[in-house]
Amino acid sequence: MVGQYFQYYWSISRSGLATLLTGFARRPSRRRKSERNQLKRSQETLARAQRISNVGSFERDLVTGKTEFSDQFLRIHGVDRNSPDANLALMRTLVHPDDAERVEQYRRESEHGTAASIDYRIVRPNGQIRVIHRVCEILFDDAGKPVCLFGTLQDITKQKEAELELRRSRERLARAQRIASIGSFDHDLVTNVSEWSDELYRLYGLSPQETRGDMEVALSFVHPDDHVKFTEFSESVDFRIIRRDGIERILHREADITFDDMGRPVRVFGTVQDITERHLVEREIQRSRENLARAQRIAGIGSFEHNVRTGKVEWSEQMYRILGLERTGAFPGPETLLKLIHPEDLQKFVANRSKEVEGETTRAIEYRITCPDGTEKILRHENEVVRDELGRPAHRYGTIQDMTALRFAERRERELERKLMHSPKLESLGTLAGGIAHDLNNTLVPILGLSKLTARRLEAGNPIRKNLETIYEASTRARDLVSRVLAFSRNEAFEAREIELGNTLREALELLHSALPTTIKLESRIENVGTLLVDPTQIHQIITNLVTNAAQAIGDAFGTITVTLDATSASELRLSVGDTGIGIDERTKQRIFEPFFTTKSVGEGTGLGLSIVHGIVTTYGGRIEVSSEIGRGTRFDVYFPVIARANAPARPAA
Repeated sequence: MVGQYFQYYWSISRSGLATLLTGFARRPSRRRKSERNQLKRSQETLARAQRISNVGSFERDLVTGKTEFSDQFLRIHGVDRNSPDANLALMRTLVHPDDAERVEQYRRESEHGTAASIDYRIVRPNGQIRVIHRVCEILFDDAGKPVCLFGTLQDITKQKEAELELRRSRERLARAQRIASIGSFDHDLVTNVSEWSDELYRLYGLSPQETRGDMEVALSFVHPDDHVKFTEFSESVDFRIIRRDGIERILHREADITFDDMGRPVRVFGTVQDITERHLVEREIQRSRENLARAQRIAGIGSFEHNVRTGKVEWSEQMYRILGLERTGAFPGPETLLKLIHPEDLQKFVANRSKEVEGETTRAIEYRITCPDGTEKILRHENEVVRDELGRPAHRYGTIQDMTALRFAERRERELERKLMHSPKLESLGTLAGGIAHDLNNTLVPILGLSKLTARRLEAGNPIRKNLETIYEASTRARDLVSRVLAFSRNEAFEAREIELGNTLREALELLHSALPTTIKLESRIENVGTLLVDPTQIHQIITNLVTNAAQAIGDAFGTITVTLDATSASELRLSVGDTGIGIDERTKQRIFEPFFTTKSVGEGTGLGLSIVHGIVTTYGGRIEVSSEIGRGTRFDVYFPVIARANAPARPAA
């Protein structure tokens, strides 16, 4: 019958036969069946839970020594339940040799109820190492005697690996923070609790054992002048601290602020880096840059750097200053420089530039530029090419030096040398001319006297009287010529007095204005420069000779003569006469102050005008400079030292 079982009682006879005494059939109770099903489901659920959580269990009868293992227990150890070796002895052999003694000690303690848990390694039959977490519990009988040992084992290999990796990451982070001098903090603004890294403690000169790092502790070390910006919690800030040892350090803080749903800050995480050395280096670099810029400014030298690979060009501040450009409005590079090159020097610059592009270290060249304000300058250009490991041009470094003042000084020095070499010649000629003039003057005295007296004795209309008058007029012109020669030779007396130089010039120009052709315009810009101790007649001679020469240089063409008087400094006055005439070539300019030298036709000049001007000016300790350009005109600059006001020469030329 289905759902029933039978129970029989037999009797065995002496002959060995079995005799049924009685028997009956009985249906099993529903309660026991339900309990068995529930037990089975519980066992299945437990096995599933152990498999999912990777937790196995075992139970050992301490009286009989019998041990039972769960399926997951065996699975953790890598042992098949059907294996004949799946017993306690095998499990003990799987313990890692380095942990065997510790595990055996734990087993003895656990059997006495004195051990709680242990982590150890096992080596599976396939050689794989796993980390096990084991927990045991002792069951006692009514008499308090341990009768059963129950335990669980969990495979925590992945957890241990994660912990190991986390520990290594923390160690690497701590090492990196120590090397970079960067500490970190995590501050809860709600609870006001902070966590500091070890390096942050070190930056403040503290240790985690002596104090717990928080905002109040940090603020107590901050320099008083930096309290406000430290407490503002901006994303980035530099501040100073003074440690307990009195050392001042500069720290840089980067912070990230977390806000809640209401927009309120609730948490701040950040890093703090010691930038003291970096700050000192940056300050030293800045000081070096300032010194370099100052040196470049004093020497008039600008510098540039060209990255050949990227094409990027950088100019120094002095480079912009030399070129007359603003950093904000000019793009550094050869294109900008090309626009400033003088047309006559452009080909030379382009040829040199082509060699530089090819990676050659070229020789220094000089060229002219015209700045945006019209100023013309002379520049010296040098460069050097730096190559990479393959020998290819990588960077080009160079300098540009303003040579304008130096070249002008060199030209002026050459002019002074020429004048110095020419001065003895002029003096010799002056001495010779003076001697000749005296002899001529002695010869002319009886001719003038006798011709005049004899002519008076003859009646008007007498042919002889007319001849004598002609002789007298010719002798008079000769006497005037002798006077000029004597003036050049500085042997004529003078009459010096304190005069207003500007007024004297204005008077002379009024007389000259009426004598000039209508095609020539006479302009004047005369400043009130004060008084000067000179002979006014000599000033008239100077201005008359210079203006007359200027008018002759213009000739019949339309032109302008400009006369200016100003003070170039507290110790020097300048009288300038410029014209728009034909100009003077270099060869003529070297001889214009020689007596009797003239470019005019025979009978149109004596060649003594500029010689007399030169003699007068040098007598007063002054000098004359001439600048001229063919086809554009000439300018004479006459310089008088102010010292002449109080110390005039004893006998300057008349």
